[in-house]
Amino acid sequence: MANYADAALAKAQARILSQFQAPEKRLKANGSFSPFARQTQITVPNISELRVSHQRPVDVNFLTRSKRSTTTSRAARHTGSQGDGGVVTLTWKKYVDKGSTSIKLAENTIYSDSEIIANELENMLKNIAEDVHADSIGYLDTNKSAVNAATANGSLNADATPTNFWEIASADKDFYYQYAESMLMQNYYSGEFDAIVDPVKYAQAVYQGNQGVGNATNYGYQLNNANIVQAVGLSDAAYAGGMGYFVPQGTIGAVDWTPVKNRSSYGDINSYVGGLRTIENPYLNGITCALSAYVDRADRSAVGGDEQDFVIQWEVSAEIALVKAPISTAGETTIFGVGQL
Repeated sequence: MANYADAALAKAQARILSQFQAPEKRLKANGSFSPFARQTQITVPNISELRVSHQRPVDVNFLTRSKRSTTTSRAARHTGSQGDGGVVTLTWKKYVDKGSTSIKLAENTIYSDSEIIANELENMLKNIAEDVHADSIGYLDTNKSAVNAATANGSLNADATPTNFWEIASADKDFYYQYAESMLMQNYYSGEFDAIVDPVKYAQAVYQGNQGVGNATNYGYQLNNANIVQAVGLSDAAYAGGMGYFVPQGTIGAVDWTPVKNRSSYGDINSYVGGLRTIENPYLNGITCALSAYVDRADRSAVGGDEQDFVIQWEVSAEIALVKAPISTAGETTIFGVGQL
């Protein structure tokens, strides 16, 4: 017979999905992490398999661009310089939250064991998701490009706060997405791109994308290459007309990692020593989180349990490294901030 905690955990995970839309437990809608998560295998293929321990660093190696002017004559004994490469070390961050349940709590409440455990796990998973989304916005801002070769349809704000945003005039607000794409193309990026935008620009995209060709002013054409996500909480007083970050597709990613023992379901979580498991986070693009749990004796009468009770201590954690495509030019990245004046 399966042990108590594992059986309850399985039911709890199923209940988490069914409770996803519960108003009381609503989660801040934030798409800032989505472009990172869905592009990891494009940006750094199979990188999660390269890290076998949290103590082992993982480096990303890349070849650098050798840029020089050409000459106008051939040489009999021509000589040239050799190209080089670079290395980027990934920076990992742990997101950890803890909770507890007691085995006898269900005997004294209207809730079942699986409902109680599901509530605790759901809260932990959501807390982790909210922090990761917030860090994703911070990563985009910290790593936005200070180098921008574009000269038309806007200008780079390199001095005033906020710095290094490509600014589009208020008179051109209807062409925000077209001008932003033009800016990317002037920096030699073509094709699809991700636009992580604030609620103002997200609403504009939804409106323009549904005008239809029969209208006198149809702006939907400028959204053809855009993958637009809304980042609730993204805003800046300098850009009342809206703002966002534009990233060529496939140039950012997120690597999530869980320890080996968690992946092998080590130990017995219905014991004093405890065990290690994994759990999918449906609020964070389905990434795998590490789960640790153990049982201890405790007086839980003050919180709905019993004097002679058994408490299950839960911990859920995620370990994530956000990555961007390396560029050897100082201050240049593939993340472009775009503000609407």
